[in-house]
Amino acid sequence: MKIVGCLDGVADGRIVGWARDEADPLGRLELFGWIDGRLVGRCLANRLHGSLAGVGDGYYGFSLPIPPALLDGGRHVVRLALADGSMIDGFERPLAFPARSLPATTPRPATVALLARIHPGASAVEQWIAYHHAIGVGLFLLHGLEAPLRQRLAANERLRGVVEIIDPGPDLLAEGRERLAGRAAWLVVLDADEYLVPRQHATLGGLLATHGDLPGLGVGVVQFADTGAAEPDAALVPQRFHYSNPLTNVRTIARVDCWAGFGRDGAEIGAGTPFDSRRQPIDRARRQPVATDMVQVNRYPLGPEPAGRLSTTVSTSRRSALPTKLYDGAIDHHLAAMQRSIAALFPDGIPRSAEDAPVRVYLHIGLHKTGTTSIQRFLLHNRDALERSGILVPLAGALPEMGGGHHRLPWSLRSDWTAERADALWAELRAEIAASGCRRVVISAEDLSTMPMESVQRVAGYLAGYEIVPVVFLRRPSDILEGAYRTTIVAGSDMDMVGFMPASGLRFRLRDVLSDWRQIATRGRMIIGSYDDPAVARDVVVTFLSWVEPHWTGDQNGSADRSNRGLPAPVIALTAQLRRQGLAPAEVRRWLAEMTAIPFARAQIEQPRFVSNAVEADLDQAYREDLAWLAADRQLAACVRSRLPSPEPRETATINSLQDAILALAPLLAGDAAARPPEKEVPAQSLELERLFHHPTSPRRGIVRGNIDSLKIVEGSIILDGDGPVRLHGWAMENDRSPQPSPILHIRSLDPTAAANYILQLKPGAERPDVAKAFPKAPRAVALKTGFTATLEPWTLPNGRYALTLGFSDEFGICLAPSHYRLDIR
Repeated sequence: MKIVGCLDGVADGRIVGWARDEADPLGRLELFGWIDGRLVGRCLANRLHGSLAGVGDGYYGFSLPIPPALLDGGRHVVRLALADGSMIDGFERPLAFPARSLPATTPRPATVALLARIHPGASAVEQWIAYHHAIGVGLFLLHGLEAPLRQRLAANERLRGVVEIIDPGPDLLAEGRERLAGRAAWLVVLDADEYLVPRQHATLGGLLATHGDLPGLGVGVVQFADTGAAEPDAALVPQRFHYSNPLTNVRTIARVDCWAGFGRDGAEIGAGTPFDSRRQPIDRARRQPVATDMVQVNRYPLGPEPAGRLSTTVSTSRRSALPTKLYDGAIDHHLAAMQRSIAALFPDGIPRSAEDAPVRVYLHIGLHKTGTTSIQRFLLHNRDALERSGILVPLAGALPEMGGGHHRLPWSLRSDWTAERADALWAELRAEIAASGCRRVVISAEDLSTMPMESVQRVAGYLAGYEIVPVVFLRRPSDILEGAYRTTIVAGSDMDMVGFMPASGLRFRLRDVLSDWRQIATRGRMIIGSYDDPAVARDVVVTFLSWVEPHWTGDQNGSADRSNRGLPAPVIALTAQLRRQGLAPAEVRRWLAEMTAIPFARAQIEQPRFVSNAVEADLDQAYREDLAWLAADRQLAACVRSRLPSPEPRETATINSLQDAILALAPLLAGDAAARPPEKEVPAQSLELERLFHHPTSPRRGIVRGNIDSLKIVEGSIILDGDGPVRLHGWAMENDRSPQPSPILHIRSLDPTAAANYILQLKPGAERPDVAKAFPKAPRAVALKTGFTATLEPWTLPNGRYALTLGFSDEFGICLAPSHYRLDIR
């Protein structure tokens, strides 16, 4: 690839520019965007760019929306990279963002405005707004809303400047005219169960352009009802009604300058009479149906009664209005635009009402060895913040001592649990969900993926009434088997691989797992990704968040914990042998602790392996077949959120005997001893950071001194060897004249493609006599305990160049002035 392009800047609240692969002029580049080190979205460079006349086909422009919260008038560091994380020259620089305009002072221009009183009990109001916005209504003036609906609409930033909630006084006409002055040319007054339907135009603008000389356009009303065959919660409102009859009601689309008041049929005009779409004057006195060949109002009676059934839609006194004619489907031409409008205005979905909205349960079912522990620890650590965002991470069934996963829920479906005990646990879960008031719930337990279909059906029964969305990360089966075996040995087993494979309970056929869980997924909806996709594996927590809560603004560093990183196969084999020989469990744990402290390189952990090449070949072949089946299944393929790499053939060394393990372990331990650099004298003030405290309980000025002895810095770049661990040695001390708590060292990557935003965090505490000697005025107890030693694992990052900061924070978590470097991993 030879990437060229330009980051032009900011225009209309978007980051714009162009990017092109000169080696593939017909291709289109997918770009990922970060602002101030946080991933904000992705875009495709496929727009026509004015500066590229004569360059290929010219369609290489991109436009990335800026989150509204960042439109603050300040400067922000913008970075765009390719989908594989590689950087593009010139695509990282600070840009000035405009301040977001307030709707009250700079309202959005609108051709058509809609005024409505939302009656109590009205439902599907969000759908009604999205539909009319799709056909060209640019401004909604709504009043009479019930508190829950009012709060939902007011909290949605995407409705700013589109929906205005008003509390009208005695003169609604005067207030409406004032609000519409200079903002709308036309006004229509509707109820929330009425849909305005252009029959021969895509938008109202196209229709009204041909009638601009009329004071008002009278629109006929058509009554609709449902046969009862449709499932009310499974479709948009316009899709649930099949029979119709014309009514004599009229709704008027009035020119704002002719609007004179309200009548029984909506807006009234001051002079003349409204015309129908054939430009014929309407005789209201005759009360006859109005021509609907160009535009009509579809009246769907949606009230507190079960919506849309013929037997309940219309009262007995109005039986003559019962819909009896098969609907011609005019509104269906606007459904695609309605769907796009829903996605733009209500990205989290739109319940018919707060009370009717089903609770959505995200069931994170694994698979094993796909970052589940990192996700579960993140959920546990951020449980309170997530609940404030409307997402419940239940305590029922969770095991905090095992990272917070809901492991007791799948375990309760095993034969060693009584039905009464299982029922009590799941009832506790339902009670916790009901008490929380949250409409989204996240449950994470990888053992869910190992359950047979009978247990999956029991889960569906326990979660009856909820919307179930299974979430699954796929992975190469041989890697799952290898990782699961190693984890089992570390946890206390001594079996060999031959015995482990049938006893593990792992399900290696992807098709079986997905087929079972799709049967209980609401409307067949699942979320599927692959841990083999580097973009997923780099930070599985951030990926999971983007699927469940894309607007999360809290901590995203849950995957920084690498305690589940693994040990080399020779260490695992010797651990199992020590257990077989009867070594005391405490001694085995001590042995494992010593081995875990060694910073083995990634290549040393990955090879040799326990899974034989023959077994891997068989598993790979079955996995390729299952991936092909998944791609061919249109419903499931639509649920895939990442790339699904097919396994490539590979030959690896394997551990087949104790002798193999001993021979392989010796060079690993020898390499660790050689990696330890000798201690050296450190300059007393080789790094000095100074800052002003802002914490209210500590309004004092302090100085942090310290140094990282072992980093190689060449012309502003930190050079790391990507093939192995890097030992960090150094010291840090705050305020050398009086005893103060030691600062905490942070090594932070500004590039979120890293495995974690914070690569390393540690607190000094080791003895450094040389530092105590260099600062004779400092209390010896303070100066002596200033050293730190740790390991930086560059294999968590792909090779390349990154922005990096080295900094310290005090006991309150206040970050001190950092030092900025480039980080080169090669």
